[in-house]
Amino acid sequence: MRPETPSQTAGPYVHIGCTPGLAGVREGADLGSRMINGPVEGQRITFTGRVHDGAGAVLTDAVVEIWQADAQGRFSGADAPWFSCWGRSPCDPESGVFTFETVKPGQTRLGDGTLQAPHVTLWIVARGINLGLHSRAYFADAAEANAADPVLSSLPPERIQTLLARPNGAGYHHEIHLQGPDETIFFDVRGAMTPPCILCVAITGSEPPKADNPAVKIKVPEQIESTHAAFEAGASIAHCHVRLDDGTPTSDPDRVAR
Repeated sequence: MRPETPSQTAGPYVHIGCTPGLAGVREGADLGSRMINGPVEGQRITFTGRVHDGAGAVLTDAVVEIWQADAQGRFSGADAPWFSCWGRSPCDPESGVFTFETVKPGQTRLGDGTLQAPHVTLWIVARGINLGLHSRAYFADAAEANAADPVLSSLPPERIQTLLARPNGAGYHHEIHLQGPDETIFFDVRGAMTPPCILCVAITGSEPPKADNPAVKIKVPEQIESTHAAFEAGASIAHCHVRLDDGTPTSDPDRVAR
């Protein structure tokens, strides 16, 4: 299997799909707009930022997602019931500022136990960006933890400042530059973080007849043959609609059992 399918620029549809409330296609709060859902431990902060293009102009149509630990270095689940650890924010259409009401994260450990400095993982997408960009925001006032962080320690010292969010009133502010002399460091995590996936193949639909699509699998032997071919190609699940021999959809249990 290929590691990824061809990508396309996000265009205006990123807001329709990711922030339908903002786009005006659905009422109510958008998914990811609230990270704190009850009493949480730690320092509450407002994390803001802007995304700049290669010419330095601020993007007003970008969408930013963040993923982070809570103040104790824990992620979502029973250990952090009131904190989602994930959020999504569209950039303001006037100022270009993205905003997250969150908590300052604690230190986390890598798989080998190495301690990481507090940080926020970012994913940025906008028109002209074919694949979402991955980056991090560390906290400029956590100098001791930053100095021992394994990721920051692997970077050229003069580039580390592109990953530092700086104190700003009741929180922190981070400037992201896509290109140029101040270009933010982005990480290629496709090979390291791509999770295993299960492929489900729709062998046949419930409606199209052979007259419209000669390749549609209607009879049981055809569906079995096509399912085996899909399995050999890497699929794990087959989704089938049972038909009669004339192509009529049916839920007859005897036919299904075949």
